[in-house]
Amino acid sequence: AVDWHATVEWASGEPAAVELTVDVGSLAVQRGDGGVTGLSGPEKALARSNALKSLDGKRFPHIRFRSESVTATDVGFRLDGTLEI
Repeated sequence: AVDWHATVEWASGEPAAVELTVDVGSLAVQRGDGGVTGLSGPEKALARSNALKSLDGKRFPHIRFRSESVTATDVGFRLDGTLEI
């Protein structure tokens, strides 16, 4: 199960601020692209294990993004802000 939490603050019907928190331990490998064959179950498990080690998930259990600005674009919104990994 993916454990993500997001909040959006609205002003005049438009998003004004966004905050997202992801629990590192909930990250999963869904697929692998670019290889001759797809990733097997054990390969996905190894990729996840390596990612958790790289992110030091035990010491830093969360990834956070906080927007500093939200700008409307032709296809949605652009979020500029701080990403903490």
